Amino acid sequence: MIEQAEHQNGEHQVARPQGRISRFGSTTDPVQAGRRGGKASAAQRRFREIRRIEDAILESGNGAAKVAVLRARMERDRALEPERTRADLLVCELLDEADRVKEEIAHHRGERNRLIEERNALLAEGDELRQAIDVLRKRLNTEAGLEAWLTELGEPRVTAAAQRIGWGDDDEDDA
Repeated sequence: MIEQAEHQNGEHQVARPQGRISRFGSTTDPVQAGRRGGKASAAQRRFREIRRIEDAILESGNGAAKVAVLRARMERDRALEPERTRADLLVCELLDEADRVKEEIAHHRGERNRLIEERNALLAEGDELRQAIDVLRKRLNTEAGLEAWLTELGEPRVTAAAQRIGWGDDDEDDA
C-alpha cells in the first residue's frame, strides 16, 4: 500500500510505502532533498568558471573588459535583489515568530511553576488534613473521647443528641 506524503512546504507529494518510517521525518522526501541540493551544487559549479574568468579580467589591464564584467555582475546582483529582499523579510518574520514563541514558552513555564506550587500547597494541605483525621479517629475510637469532642463542638443539637443517647448522663451517674 502506498501513502501520499506532502512535502513540508506543500510543493509536491511523494509516494512512500505505507508503514515505513523515514529517517528524515514524516514529510521530507530524501530523494527530492538530494535533487535540490544537487541542482544548487551544479549551479555553483557552472558559475565557478565564470567567476574565475571575471576575476582574471578584473586583474587585467583592459578597462573596457573590466567595465563589461562589472556591469554583468551588477545585472546579476539586481536580478538577485528581489530574492534577497524576500529572504531578508522571511528571516525577520521568522525571528519575530521565534521571539513570540520564546515569550509563549516563558509564559507557559511560569504557569507551570505556579501550578506546581499550587499542587504542592494542596498536597501539604492534604497531608495536614490526613493527620488531623488520624488524630480524630484515634480520639473518637473511645466513647469518652467522642463525648468530649462533641462537647467541645458546643452545638446545642450535638449536645442534645449526646444527652438523648445517654452520654451526658454518665458523669451524673458516677457522682
